[in-house]
Amino acid sequence: MSKLRTFFSLSAFSLILLLAFASVATAQESRLAGVWRGAFNINIGGDREFILTISADGEQLSAVLDIPAQGIMGLTAESVAIDGSTFRFLFPRIEGEYYGVIHSDRAPDGNPSRMDGDWSQAGEYIPISLHRSLAE
Repeated sequence: MSKLRTFFSLSAFSLILLLAFASVATAQESRLAGVWRGAFNINIGGDREFILTISADGEQLSAVLDIPAQGIMGLTAESVAIDGSTFRFLFPRIEGEYYGVIHSDRAPDGNPSRMDGDWSQAGEYIPISLHRSLAE
């Protein structure tokens, strides 16, 4: 009888740990919600603004991309993946993706304030650092 009790105690403890880690991961992902801005330069016409707006709906993240100089406005990411401190946003309609690392810099509210990554579009790779916009 004590082996059965030990098994159920360990199972319950494992379940509690699993739920705790899942809620921490969800909380971390939702902390990315907001407007992220950066710029890139391809030596044609100067800097181009890159705006990624991330929204959280419970456990689901979504992202919308704006690159005004390219006429890209309100393009929804078809895939958003966050795994620890790495991320990947896919925009297959324009053969684009933004992927990289959530930097350890924190804003005064404790949320991440910088992401460092590469924008890839049609085979070209451009490094872009995004900073959380304070004015949303």
